[in-house]
Amino acid sequence: MSKFGVQGLEKFDELTRKIAKMAKNLDGETKDKAMKAGAEVVKSKIEKHPNVPVSSQNKQHARDNFKVVKNVKDDLYDIGVSDDFFYLFFHEVGANSGTYKGKDGKSYTTPSIPAKPFMRPSLENSVGEIQQAMGEVIRKATKL
Repeated sequence: MSKFGVQGLEKFDELTRKIAKMAKNLDGETKDKAMKAGAEVVKSKIEKHPNVPVSSQNKQHARDNFKVVKNVKDDLYDIGVSDDFFYLFFHEVGANSGTYKGKDGKSYTTPSIPAKPFMRPSLENSVGEIQQAMGEVIRKATKL
C-alpha cells in the first residue's frame, strides 16, 4: 500500500467536507455581501488614486462622490459617480479636443485631455485586497 493511500484519502475527504459545508452555508446574501465588500475596496482605492482630478475651484470634488451601487439587472455592484462627474471618463481614457453631445442633450466642448487612468489601475493593483475582503466575509459566514 502506498504511504499516501488511506491518509491521502482522509485528507481529501476532510477537504471535500469543508468545501461542501462552505458551499452549503454560502447563500445569496453572503455572496452579495462578499461582492459589496470587494467593490468597497476598489472604491476606496479609486478615491485615493493620485490621477483622480481635483477641482481648483470651490466645488465638490469627484473623489468625494464615488459610490458603490447594486446593479439589480446583473446582480452585481457598480462603482462610479453621478452624471454630474461625467468628465471623469475623459480623464480615465483621454479625449481629443472637440464637441460632443451629453446625455442631457447639451453640447460640450472638450480640450485635448491625455489619459490618466485611475479606475483600472485601482482595480488591478488591489486584487489581493479585494480577494481578502471577500474571503473574510465568506469565512465569517461559513465559520471556517
